[in-house]
Amino acid sequence: LGIYGILDITINIFSEFLVLGLPNAIIMINNMWEYKETQKENFFTIFIFMVMFCILFILTSEVSLPFIIQYFQDTQNFQIYFRISTYVITFRMLNNLFFNKLRADEKSILYTSGNLIKLCINVGLIAYFVIVLNLKVVAILYAYLISEVILFTIYLPIMIKQMSPKFY
Repeated sequence: LGIYGILDITINIFSEFLVLGLPNAIIMINNMWEYKETQKENFFTIFIFMVMFCILFILTSEVSLPFIIQYFQDTQNFQIYFRISTYVITFRMLNNLFFNKLRADEKSILYTSGNLIKLCINVGLIAYFVIVLNLKVVAILYAYLISEVILFTIYLPIMIKQMSPKFY
């Protein structure tokens, strides 16, 4: 499964690189006394910026896909891998922001339970997709995507309560 190894590393690198250090900025802003009064506005601003950046990333990926796939032999499979990976990266970036907000707020139970939920969903879906549906590499990507979307859906209402809809 060399393809999976390359895809997994690529997803992890892009997920960390493209967040532009914003999740770590949440921890810094959250813990500095001079930003205590504007925490919710700061978090809202960073979240909206990340959402816009994610939309730009998806659009750029979709536009560049026809140019990129011409360099690969198995263009149909690569197109599927590329598209799913793009969305996995997008949701992982947003979830990374949420995780760091939980860390900054010292909500270790929510942080840990989110990671456990994601792990259980990943393992369960990969087993189902590989054993029952007999999918290969795409099974892992689908499992990643579904677990990231579920985690985002769980955390979004919690995070919205931590925001004030004003740009700082």
